[in-house]
Amino acid sequence: MKIEMFKLVSGEYIIADVVEENDEYLTLSEVVVPRLVPAGENQVSVMLSPYVVFDQSQSKLELAKIHVMFKVANPDPDLVAKYNEMVTGIIAAGSIPANVTPV
Repeated sequence: MKIEMFKLVSGEYIIADVVEENDEYLTLSEVVVPRLVPAGENQVSVMLSPYVVFDQSQSKLELAKIHVMFKVANPDPDLVAKYNEMVTGIIAAGSIPANVTPV
């Protein structure tokens, strides 16, 4: 998997697995949008939601490169871990809270 984060000309950020790339298009799968949501007083949390909400298959998406403002060079490792957890269902050992004992 080649997980990358992009900012689109629409102002949205997306995180996806880049399956294929050529001079004009990116072929992406498992595309999600990070959203900030309230998490208590003066705090926010990041929620990941599907980019194409009504596509249950999460099939591949072709994105023209002219719609990409830039690629985020070093996305936050915690965000990438949450992405991997969401798309694979596997929880990384580092993401288990300290007060939870794995079984």
